[in-house]
Amino acid sequence: MKVVFVILLALHGLIHSIGFVKAFELATIDQFQTSVTKPQGILWVLATLLFLVAAVLFILRQEYWPVVALIAVIVSQILIVLFWKDAKFGTAANIIVLVVATIAFASNMFEKRTNKEVSMLFGETGIDAKALIIAEDLHELPAVVQKWLHHSGVLGKPAIAALRLKQRGEMKTTGEGVWMPFTADQYISLTDPGFVWTTRVQMNKPLFLLGRDKLYKGESEMRISLLSLYNVVDEGPNAKIDSGAMQRFLGEMCWYPSFAASKFVSWEEVDATSARATLRLGDKEVSGLFVFSEEGKLLTFEADRYYGGTEDAKIEKWIITVDSYKEFGGYYIPNKCSATWKLETGDFTWLKLEITEVDYNNTLLYMNK
Repeated sequence: MKVVFVILLALHGLIHSIGFVKAFELATIDQFQTSVTKPQGILWVLATLLFLVAAVLFILRQEYWPVVALIAVIVSQILIVLFWKDAKFGTAANIIVLVVATIAFASNMFEKRTNKEVSMLFGETGIDAKALIIAEDLHELPAVVQKWLHHSGVLGKPAIAALRLKQRGEMKTTGEGVWMPFTADQYISLTDPGFVWTTRVQMNKPLFLLGRDKLYKGESEMRISLLSLYNVVDEGPNAKIDSGAMQRFLGEMCWYPSFAASKFVSWEEVDATSARATLRLGDKEVSGLFVFSEEGKLLTFEADRYYGGTEDAKIEKWIITVDSYKEFGGYYIPNKCSATWKLETGDFTWLKLEITEVDYNNTLLYMNK
């Protein structure tokens, strides 16, 4: 599709040069019957150059190619209207370029906004690589939690202050819905707990969704847009969304296990293989149940969470199930898991996720070029 679009830009641009040739009488063009003045000929060749430059910038993946393409469409369509009898069929190509460039421009704006949010998230993050976690730092935790942290490999390493990770997987919006593949980047701060999660969900081609979920200073926002143009979800901050984001943050602690010993988390032993954790951010708190195997591997995380963020949203059981483990940066963490709602109508597993990359104590943005 990208190759076809480049060819369209180039050919559509080159066709505009006919107006220049006609204006300066460089060749006889019987198909273009309307006379063209030299100033108009300059505009025709300008459109040619703009489309060709847009094509080159598109190939080079320069973020400002949509701006050049949109200017080209404006110039082109003005000329087409002026020379409608000879040039009207160029409108179809302009419509295609307009749609693609508009979506690309909106996607770029989405990325710029989320990059600013990541910069804010990491703005006060401090990384101390010298202070290492030792066994004495864990002695007040329930025995099963200590066993989990030993198993995860936190001893002898600095506390995790920040991380970034990449994900892929499938999700669906209803129990009867189809699975939609997605990729995602997530940035997490642990010194001032919060995250920014961005995703691209592929629907039926060429439709896609761009989504962003955020927890910052104890408040959350969730936005999902179709083709980066139309918001289909725009919620928060409110008590229900904030609570859900904090519960997500707590459950995802399995990816940054040293946070279990932080001042933001308190623990209550339930039995030999489970413990309840409570996350406090300012005057807000949430809790959830962590269930482990006898050797200290996390099996599930359970929480009572609002199913949605609307006023009529009800609390339902939400469960993260660990499917497999993998080592990243010296930590042995879950790399595949699934998320399920336990509803009255039955279990609704809506997410299957795989971690593909983790960078600990790294606050740089991914370069998604």
